[in-house]
Amino acid sequence: MKKISLHDDQEPSPRPWSVGDLVKINIRELDVCAHSDTGIIVSVETGRFYNQVEMFPMIRVFNLKTSQVNKIYSYNLEILSPYQ
Repeated sequence: MKKISLHDDQEPSPRPWSVGDLVKINIRELDVCAHSDTGIIVSVETGRFYNQVEMFPMIRVFNLKTSQVNKIYSYNLEILSPYQ
C-alpha cells in the first residue's frame, strides 16, 4: 500500500549561506530605529559545540559601510546576490 502524504519525500535544502554572498544586514536595536547595511559573507560558523547543527548560526560578515567584520545571526541577513 502506498503512503499518501501532503509532503513528498523532500530532502532538506542545504544552508543558503556561502562565503562571498552579497547580503543585506538588517539591524534592529531597541533604542535606535531599524536600519540596514550591505555586506559580504566572510565565513559561516556551524557546529561549534559538539558538532551540533545550530538553529541560528553565527555568520561573519564584512560590512561595506563600516569596513568591519561582524558576527551576525542568520535571521538578520537576507541574500541579495549569491556567490557563483
